[in-house]
Amino acid sequence: ILLLIAILKMSEKLVLLLTLVQVAVIAISTSLFIWILCEIWTYICSSQVIVAICIYIITNIPAIVEIISLLCSYRLILYRK
Repeated sequence: ILLLIAILKMSEKLVLLLTLVQVAVIAISTSLFIWILCEIWTYICSSQVIVAICIYIITNIPAIVEIISLLCSYRLILYRK
């Protein structure tokens, strides 16, 4: 029985780890996708302003994601009231 509990606890940690890995992969692939789009865009336009905006967006993806999740949780709180 103790072994079963230990296995269950390990599987919970594994699920959490897999979820984190999945989130990381999504974040990396999203930033790569945006980066590739920006590369194509810069070849078309070759404007320094666009490059700067793209770099800003890529470096601030975690912050953007955080803001979106905060807004979502705030909405949930409002709907509960």
